[in-house]
Amino acid sequence: MPIDDEVLDLTTCIGRNVRRIRNHRGWRGDDLVERLRAVGVDIKRDALFDLEKGKRASVSVDLLIQLAYVLDVSPLVLMLPPDDQTMAVTPTLNVPAKTVYEWAVGGQPAPTGDPVTDVARYGAQAALLRQLPYAVAHHQSRRLDVGNLDTEGISQLLAAITEVSAKNAGRNEP
Repeated sequence: MPIDDEVLDLTTCIGRNVRRIRNHRGWRGDDLVERLRAVGVDIKRDALFDLEKGKRASVSVDLLIQLAYVLDVSPLVLMLPPDDQTMAVTPTLNVPAKTVYEWAVGGQPAPTGDPVTDVARYGAQAALLRQLPYAVAHHQSRRLDVGNLDTEGISQLLAAITEVSAKNAGRNEP
């Protein structure tokens, strides 16, 4: 459960997400330990519980991948906090979870922590995103199903965004 104004470090995020997903699957802690051991991961019950309770200082990349495999989720799912949380990217840089996610999946460059710099860096992307509703409307008028796009449909939607952006640039509209 998120705590207001709490900043999470990576290890705490991983531990909380492991517990959340394990509980969602209806597994006890011992069940997860057994499943890890079944695939050759030698982990002690107390080590897993310490991770889930935030009592570990770090998690190895190997254990992160092994936990993700056994829980059947992406390693990113374990590493990222809920959307309403803030994550400590470095000891001196705390960033909203949504920004960390966009950076982690390659949607944005690394955050700087300086709002002015970040807005300038992301400004072009934001401008394109503001055109999305217009592009979707444009595509819907062509009878394209934007709710279920394949690769070709995505390419067409991007072309429409570019087209709408170019038209609106001359009119100073969003």
